[in-house]
Amino acid sequence: MTNNKDIENQKVVNLGRIQSPKGILGEMRVTCFGSLLSMMPVNSALDLYECESTQDGFLINPRRHSKQILISAKWIGNRLILLKLKDIADRDRAEKLKSLYLGITLSEAKKKFSAKESDYYLFHLIDLIVKDSQTQNVEGSVESLEQSGSQVWLNVYLIKEKETIMVPLESPYVDKINFEKGEILTTGIRELIA
Repeated sequence: MTNNKDIENQKVVNLGRIQSPKGILGEMRVTCFGSLLSMMPVNSALDLYECESTQDGFLINPRRHSKQILISAKWIGNRLILLKLKDIADRDRAEKLKSLYLGITLSEAKKKFSAKESDYYLFHLIDLIVKDSQTQNVEGSVESLEQSGSQVWLNVYLIKEKETIMVPLESPYVDKINFEKGEILTTGIRELIA
């Protein structure tokens, strides 16, 4: 196990979970969460984690298990990737990694995968500043996300009220997302205060 102090207060994006070895050369079947894992460049470092569970694309209470080097990642099914890691050369070593999660810290994910207004991953919304469209006053920031079916909810911490409200992403409350400025422009979100 490696030191976990550096990830204690960081959110870790879930890339996938190791299911089982395939063959005798250490390749592993991984169930992917999204498409980020397939976009990781060859020879990039991947962190493997143990965690309590996952929620809305993040690992809950992650503990870093090890760091590995990606050799290849090939789609073999709907959500399955065949993964090969540098130091995992046989089935026995691959078997020891079964049930571990592959993850990347939120800050690292934002650096590696850029966001545009029409093309972004949900993790890009975390920590954006929330402003009122009319007054340009800062209302708060996005603390986390929740997904319910196809609906995504932004958990917005309101500075003045010192409380968190849920704002539906696809709604009249969200006017514009500007990743260059790191902000979300909104209208009337105070109506959502319970």
